[in-house]
This record gives sequence, structure tokens and C-alpha cells, in this order.
Amino acid sequence: MEKINNSKYDLKEEVSYSKRLRVFRRKGKELVEKGLMSEEDYQKKLNYILIEEAERRKILEILKEGQCTISKISDITGIDSQKIVKHMIALMKNRKIAIVDDNEEEYIYKIT
Repeated sequence: MEKINNSKYDLKEEVSYSKRLRVFRRKGKELVEKGLMSEEDYQKKLNYILIEEAERRKILEILKEGQCTISKISDITGIDSQKIVKHMIALMKNRKIAIVDDNEEEYIYKIT
């Protein structure tokens, strides 16, 4: 697997499917309108979610090609392995991926 080129990912297009993003956009705008969140904080959180969702899409694209470990995903994407772990936990909670096996050092993951 080759390293993923981040430029081929249009963040807004890639993550527009995200329920998390849709909910935050709606609820976040309500909070801004009510004065409970600043526009600046809303934009920061929105950008954070966009980046996280794009990273999760990259992980899923890699796993569509076959089973993989966290260190290999980190090597391919350039995303820190600790951040990959957090994404993997979220993806497992949403039943998008599962642990298949381990190679005595790391778990091996697959798309469900």
C-alpha cells in the first residue's frame, strides 16, 4: 500500500455523510444563535470534526484493501498511531471495523 495523498480528499465532500457532522452543524448553529457558543468556537470544533472524519475515511479506505495493523495504517497515512487508536475505538463502537487477529505485537483489523 502506498502513502495516501491528502490532497485527493476534499474534506467537505468526503465527510458530508457523517451523522456526527450533520448533528454538530445543526446543534452548533443553535448554540451560536442562543449565545451559548461563540462563532469562533463553533468554527474550531467544526474544523476538528472535519479533520477527524476525513482521517476515519482514510482508515476505512485502507481497510477496504485488506486487513491491517495500526502501525501500518499510521505509516500509510502519516497520522500518529495514538490518534489512529482513538479512531479505531470510535470505528469499532460504530461497528464499521473489527479485530480479526493479532500478530503477537498488534491487533489486525478489518472492515465489517
